[in-house]
Amino acid sequence: MAATATIANVPWADKAAAAQFAWLDAVLDPGRGTRLTKQAWGVAGGVFATSGKMLVFVADVPQAPAIPEELARTQETVLHLIQTPADEPLGVVDMAALQAFAAPACPACKDAGGGAKCEECDGEGVIECYACENETECRDCSGRGRYKHCPTCRKERAADDRRYCRIGRLFCDRNILCLIPQQLQGGVAAGFGRNGNDRVLMLDGKSAIAGADRAWRVVVMPLLTAPAGEHPSLAIAPPQGGEAAP
Repeated sequence: MAATATIANVPWADKAAAAQFAWLDAVLDPGRGTRLTKQAWGVAGGVFATSGKMLVFVADVPQAPAIPEELARTQETVLHLIQTPADEPLGVVDMAALQAFAAPACPACKDAGGGAKCEECDGEGVIECYACENETECRDCSGRGRYKHCPTCRKERAADDRRYCRIGRLFCDRNILCLIPQQLQGGVAAGFGRNGNDRVLMLDGKSAIAGADRAWRVVVMPLLTAPAGEHPSLAIAPPQGGEAAP
């Protein structure tokens, strides 16, 4: 989703509405070089937030700031993603089960294992000696600047079978799925749609949000290629009269 990086963030005129939908900020990725991922925007009478790898849209939120004209091309892409029905229905997914399924076993390293930056030396590998004030090797990471093992779960490296999962015939990154907001609940329709030539996972539901029942959609970019190894599959109830997703 390309955007013009020079566009400043646009504040919500309705501060109360902004506070009610502040949870969408968890979806954003402010570190990316596009303003689109730095705040929630209004489109099609609702509000959406995106990280570039996942998009969350909630209907009937007219108070959200409109996308600037400079992002017209991006708005077309967003409208396509939130308005086009899935062309490959998978069945029904329970959101609570999905969120539990996607949650990392270790919240400290998010199942990445070793390799995280050492907090004691801030990745420098050395610290100041409390006695002589000279630099000395950091004992927490043995001077590497990064942990060999996660301090919490003690895993040495990432466990691929924990990071990735299969949904239908495609694979998703749990680090993305675990960011789906807890405000989105219930049994929802899951399916695959298209973003250009790429397949995307679409989750459509309706929840009590900010004092009203609001329809919503989550769009997730699956992996372009299947990861090596065995990976768990998310349980999906088949659509009425159909069979479970392969």
